[in-house]
Amino acid sequence: MISTRTSPGVVIEAGLAGFPAPWRSCFPCGQWNHMKGLYAGSVKSGIYLAPRGISNGPGLHAETNSFPLYDRLIENMILFEGVDPNRVYLLGYSAGGDGVYQTSPRMADRFAAANMSAGHHNSVNPTNLHNLPFLLQVGENDRAYGRHRATVNYYLRMNDLERAHPGSYLHDVYVHAGRGHGFNDRGGAQAVMANPEGWMHQGDRTTKSIDTNAIRWLSGHTRNPLPEKVIWELSTRAPMRWFGGEQPDGKSFWLSNSRGRQFYWLDLTKGDISGTIVARIDRPTNEEFPSTAPFRRPGRSPAESWSKTGSPTRRPELPATMAPTSMLLMP
Repeated sequence: MISTRTSPGVVIEAGLAGFPAPWRSCFPCGQWNHMKGLYAGSVKSGIYLAPRGISNGPGLHAETNSFPLYDRLIENMILFEGVDPNRVYLLGYSAGGDGVYQTSPRMADRFAAANMSAGHHNSVNPTNLHNLPFLLQVGENDRAYGRHRATVNYYLRMNDLERAHPGSYLHDVYVHAGRGHGFNDRGGAQAVMANPEGWMHQGDRTTKSIDTNAIRWLSGHTRNPLPEKVIWELSTRAPMRWFGGEQPDGKSFWLSNSRGRQFYWLDLTKGDISGTIVARIDRPTNEEFPSTAPFRRPGRSPAESWSKTGSPTRRPELPATMAPTSMLLMP
């Protein structure tokens, strides 16, 4: 085991093919065992973690109980194995790619970067990936569920977000030429489409050679736990990322009773609100669309929250201010 604070952590989500029900009890374990070594050869140092999905269904990596599992596993890697909390990465292949799509926007504050290979987004909103570098990989001929086109469409949607927020939404897509559901995202240079949008709309099959090794791409990024700007689309949250508010004995599973209401340095005053928050850590005014959900910034009184106008509003009933996430065991 690696035991220095400079060690990276890699969380791998295994795949699950569309096998009929009688086979699902055994098939996920085979895929899990396969994923234990799939990317290991590219991890030169650090902790390589391949958690088994909590169920045998196609959504096994993004069920309600999946997210507190990931939080606790990452917390344990930080606490017991000395993993750098700002160098934890997420990868997944096939159904594991589905899991990366679903997990990344719900836990973007946890990871330094994410790689999605051969999965389908299932219409998840990418808005919360503002500060999370995101790499998409798919085979040109991976037509099942329209994965090939769905992947490029997601890339184009992130292009739109990047244009709207320059300097954010770092992302890329590798469409592996001539490949189907299986392709090499662990080796060296591979042929990928030079113009993914032109490939999808005009049939342009011009290729370029690029290193598609997911681990190397991810390891070039480090998380900033206190980004200057945070965008939080509140409908894309992990519903059970915390247990504190639901325990009848009042005991919290986490250090915070409101873990599920926190995102980077934001801490909502309540969890049952909707809309999108666009917040800047050192700005006097912030934006909320379309709701006026209250939230707090670091360094202010816990009885103050900011509304759409940017004016502080007294809320004496708020709990004590949480420390910035970088000060917690669960960054």
